[in-house]
Amino acid sequence: MVAISNYQCDLMEDLYPAPKWIKHVAAAKTIHSTKGTRIETLWTNFN
Repeated sequence: MVAISNYQCDLMEDLYPAPKWIKHVAAAKTIHSTKGTRIETLWTNFN
């Protein structure tokens, strides 16, 4: 069983595709330095 945490991006989508990996997405958060947003994501290979 593996769990990988990172910010959502195209590279991670390519490395950990569905249905082999299950993506759990958190609410978007504001980055204080740039005022942009990031979405934290956890990819798991188990339920």
